[in-house]
Amino acid sequence: MVFEVIKNSESLTGYNVEDKTYVGVIPGLCCGWQFEFEKDGKIDYNSVVWYEGDAEAYCGTWLRYGEEALFEIERMNGWVPTGRVVFRGYAESFWDDEERDWYVEEVDDVSKYMEG
Repeated sequence: MVFEVIKNSESLTGYNVEDKTYVGVIPGLCCGWQFEFEKDGKIDYNSVVWYEGDAEAYCGTWLRYGEEALFEIERMNGWVPTGRVVFRGYAESFWDDEERDWYVEEVDDVSKYMEG
């Protein structure tokens, strides 16, 4: 599945957050993806997922378990992906030894991560 990447202002999330511009995958940074779904003419979104790759690559990590694994919960509840995904920004990921879990910190200036 190929996704149309949109800004928050082009979505119906209702969130009053700054639009972030997607300039492609940047090595060392995660991309924030919020997938759009439709059910009975209504539009809704899943939670933001942070992934070191594009939306298609993120989905590919689930598709290796079979197509039914991708958006399993949403589909079980009658929601169908629209093919659009909101780009919510870039972030750096860190491991927390105490919590034993990953977390992200959003990055506003991506220029220091850009090659060239």
